Amino acid sequence: TAQSVSGPITVYGGNINLNASLTATGVTLASSGTVSNGASGFVSANELLLQGGNVTLSHASNAVATLAASGVGNLSLSNSGALTVGTVDTTQGLAATGTVSLSTVTGNLTIAQGITTSLTNSATALTLNAGASSAVGTITGGNIIISGSPIVTVGSGSTARLFSGGVSGSTGLSTLAGLGLGSGRFRYKSDESSTGYTQALQSGLN
Repeated sequence: TAQSVSGPITVYGGNINLNASLTATGVTLASSGTVSNGASGFVSANELLLQGGNVTLSHASNAVATLAASGVGNLSLSNSGALTVGTVDTTQGLAATGTVSLSTVTGNLTIAQGITTSLTNSATALTLNAGASSAVGTITGGNIIISGSPIVTVGSGSTARLFSGGVSGSTGLSTLAGLGLGSGRFRYKSDESSTGYTQALQSGLN
């Protein structure tokens, strides 16, 4: 059944499956197995902390303001609105060993703390997608915003794909390490399902 808690809540378990809405000011999901959602399961919280497990939270109604994660394997999160990767409790940013995919249906994706996956030799090691519902070539709907000096890295030989609305609105993105204009790491009129370029992506950030 749906749960609404006035304060923060922590859920511990091997496998954690959300089959109804979970609403609280802060939610911590600490798993040694998998974290997933059913057809009616989603999280609504000012802060979401993920500790361990392979995480798939794909519900279109997820409404998280700030995300942090540590010790996770694979992580896939779709958020209905703007999302910040920041600090929750003492956990700063996001650290994973597997594939990481973060998206907003609409709204900005702000990176205020580091994101790292140690996964090596993967073409899809890291995907950051702001405004995923926008059509290819649309510069509104959501941008990737870099706040401060976070470090975004993937394992050796792996590729990171950062989908943003437009260069001018994506504050700090073009100065992120290795992504300067003229670096050969920019592609245009493309998204997660449509490739509008012929030059292959390089390992590292694109």
